[in-house]
Amino acid sequence: MKYIFFCYNTLTLCRAIKYARDVYGLKNSTIVYSDFVSDIPKRILDDFHVKYIESDLLNIRFKGLKLHIKSVIVTNKIWKVINGELSEKENNVLIVFRDNEVQETTFISRINKLTKKKVEIWIMEEGSGLYAFRRAEVRYRNLKKFIYTFAGCSLESLADNFTQGMNPQIQKVVCTKPREFLIKRNNVVVEQMIDIFTPEFNNYLFRLVGQQGIGNSIKYDYVFLTQPFHDFRENYKRLSEIHEVLLPIVFDILRKKGKTVIKLHPREQYDYFKFCGNGVDMPDRFIQQLPFECLMQTFGNPQMISMFSSACINIKTNKPSIFLGQLFKIPGAESLFDDEFYKANNIIPCKTIDEFEKALEL
Repeated sequence: MKYIFFCYNTLTLCRAIKYARDVYGLKNSTIVYSDFVSDIPKRILDDFHVKYIESDLLNIRFKGLKLHIKSVIVTNKIWKVINGELSEKENNVLIVFRDNEVQETTFISRINKLTKKKVEIWIMEEGSGLYAFRRAEVRYRNLKKFIYTFAGCSLESLADNFTQGMNPQIQKVVCTKPREFLIKRNNVVVEQMIDIFTPEFNNYLFRLVGQQGIGNSIKYDYVFLTQPFHDFRENYKRLSEIHEVLLPIVFDILRKKGKTVIKLHPREQYDYFKFCGNGVDMPDRFIQQLPFECLMQTFGNPQMISMFSSACINIKTNKPSIFLGQLFKIPGAESLFDDEFYKANNIIPCKTIDEFEKALEL
């Protein structure tokens, strides 16, 4: 069996490396990476013979028409690499981390229509989107439809109700919470994900960014995991105004309670540096490259605070995580997950500042 991973950020790359190295075997695995949101250390490219397709940080540097055109150009480049890696002599598995975006739906569609090679399609969890019952509204649908059609890309990603994990071509789901995914869909094989961020693997990642190890960092009471809102172009002004009002209040409360570290999302564009100082820190850019999943213990197991970060789902901790998406009026935040999901994952969704302050552990 040959296993081909398509990765687009540091977290998906880490999961692919771990499975290729420890489960499927490096000789049987190929990792295809495109820098949608972040570049990767050259040593990873060399250590794991990663097939690297440049996208010029597609999801950060491009917007509007340029983004959609660049997206299909990159999609076709990636497909050529994936198709060239598919074996004609043995069975193949294409492992994706999304199954409802234009890249992945195009790969899946072309495998079904254009190749006679034997290929199974699996999805591996990237984050909380795998468990969501609702998808953010598809924007610029008509423009995307025109561009995708012209470029020969799949239109399946334009369906409003097409949440992650629902692609009918998926034959296996590898995730951290099989029971919770089966509530959403129970007609596929669901497999428990192995532990990715072990101390040995974390130390390897630390050395990649020039750090000595995981035991010398400052310990924090709280971590604020940022999530970009610039994607919501129609609501950008309103969301920016809400952030300007609420974030100073949030960080003032955190300063009174303890010590906080800010972990930036790879696509973050909002200026969080202005909140640093007096008990609020931000790691250097090398540490910021790493997924928070490998930093949790390094930072002393802080309580996690975010709009709705996947790290709060991925990381096992006895402290309740706090979601602020509804407080900050992020579109769709109120209906992403149901009450049972919050309860099962020890998450407190806060709608007011008072609820946020009460949810903080001392």
